[in-house]
Amino acid sequence: METVFVILYPAVAFISAYAYIPQIRKLWSKDCNVDAFCMKSWLLWLAGSVITLGYAACVVSDLMFSITALFAVIMNMTCVCLLLNARYVRTGLANNVFVALFVWCLSSL
Repeated sequence: METVFVILYPAVAFISAYAYIPQIRKLWSKDCNVDAFCMKSWLLWLAGSVITLGYAACVVSDLMFSITALFAVIMNMTCVCLLLNARYVRTGLANNVFVALFVWCLSSL
């Protein structure tokens, strides 16, 4: 049974990609309704995936788990950056996503 899960586990990244791709497509489009995306949720998911990556790399020391966790970090970071770009950079409220994150933090206080 263990062998089955060792073989199936890499599929988690592909299954996750299937869930992220529609979000990325929406955020990439010019006519995206950015109000439909909650920045706090995406940042919490990103924080959770970063913690999972740290756990996978530092505690468990499992390469496959670390790669899968890294994939989640990359996909979450992509969505956060695209959302910041759509909400602040495209509208001229910020020059780049780093400034946009700062602007978002100030507006969320």
